[in-house]
Amino acid sequence: MDVDTDVYASSSRSYLRQLASDSDWPLEITALGNTMREEGDVYGLALVNSQDRWAAHQPSPVDVGVLAIDSSQELMSIEAVKDCFFSLNDIRGWLSRRTPRDRELVDVFGEEFLTTLLTDYS
Repeated sequence: MDVDTDVYASSSRSYLRQLASDSDWPLEITALGNTMREEGDVYGLALVNSQDRWAAHQPSPVDVGVLAIDSSQELMSIEAVKDCFFSLNDIRGWLSRRTPRDRELVDVFGEEFLTTLLTDYS
C-alpha cells in the first residue's frame, strides 16, 4: 500500500484505527479481527484509504482471504461501501424472481450459484 488506510467495523460502521502504509497489514488486520471476534462481532472489516480505494475483509465464516472489489462508485462514506454488500435475505428475494431486477440478478449470477450461496452460508 502507498497510503494510510482507515479501518471500520462493518457491523457498526464505527472507526477502529488507521493502518499506516508501512504497517504489517496481515498482522494488524488479524489482530483487529481477533479483538472484534472476542467482543462478539464477526461481521468483518471495511478498509478505506484516502484515494477512495477499499477492501472488505471477513475471516469468518470464510476463514481465508480478502475480498476486494474495484468500484468506480464514489465512496464518500462507509455507508457507500455498505451499499455494495448483500445478505442471504436479499438472495432469497432475488431467487423469488418477483421483480424484473430479481430476474436480472438471477440471470447474471446464475440460479445454481445463488442457491449454493444460500446453502453454504445459511
